[in-house]
Amino acid sequence: QFTALQADNPSPVEPNIEALETNIANLNRSLESALERLKAERPFTLATEADVLLPTIVKYIRDFRNRAASNESVTTGEGEAFGFPTYEKDVSSPAKEKIPLIDKQRQILTYIVQRLFDSAQPGSPLKLISVSREYLELNQSPGSGNVTRGNAASKVDGFQIDPALTARVENAVETMAFEVVFSGYTESLRIFTESLAKFELPVVVRSIEVTRSGESEEGSSARSSRTRSSLESLFGTPRGGSSDTVVDSGTEVSNRKPIVDQNTSIFTVVMEYVEVSL
Repeated sequence: QFTALQADNPSPVEPNIEALETNIANLNRSLESALERLKAERPFTLATEADVLLPTIVKYIRDFRNRAASNESVTTGEGEAFGFPTYEKDVSSPAKEKIPLIDKQRQILTYIVQRLFDSAQPGSPLKLISVSREYLELNQSPGSGNVTRGNAASKVDGFQIDPALTARVENAVETMAFEVVFSGYTESLRIFTESLAKFELPVVVRSIEVTRSGESEEGSSARSSRTRSSLESLFGTPRGGSSDTVVDSGTEVSNRKPIVDQNTSIFTVVMEYVEVSL
């Protein structure tokens, strides 16, 4: 047993045990700090009545259309509603208990979409293709493509995050998922993800996918043709890494350049707003 213990790496000698205990203490402090930030009060004043929520969403849509129109580096599709495609029409009011949650989605999307717009730079234009959120106010029949609001059925593409991606933990971590699809250069994607990483709100990027813009800019076609890419393949070799070899999907390629090299591509970014209820 003594010989086996001597062969352990690291060996259980007093200095190593003290170093491990110090490391555990530091990690616990980091965890507690992160949990406190996630549990901190958010700057949300939430609507509780439909007659407040509905005009607020209409104003949100029109405000972002105006911001897009005034930004020479940003274009959007005709009639883009930034995650709320039915709210400019005469729609039924959501269930009362859903109203604060939907208003929170609006405020989180305000944060996300503004940072996406800010990532567009002169000489690096950005085209917004779609903004999607989880449709909390809709009831979907199992196995059906129809979603219903009240008694009226409509074809609405309600976004659902892949269960393999979500950070949700029942009774511990609550999340709201969002997806933005846009075309542009890698620099815009880099600026966008770095701005989210500042963590002014706890919005976490869960996945990034890319497809060449020449393939398709239609949502359904883009979804079928796009392929998942690592951050390294999008941005090139990470800082501090070797530039000689990058391994991607089991294939070794020498001196790999970023997959987007001054070519416009379509990026699909899935994000979650995270709240810890521990």
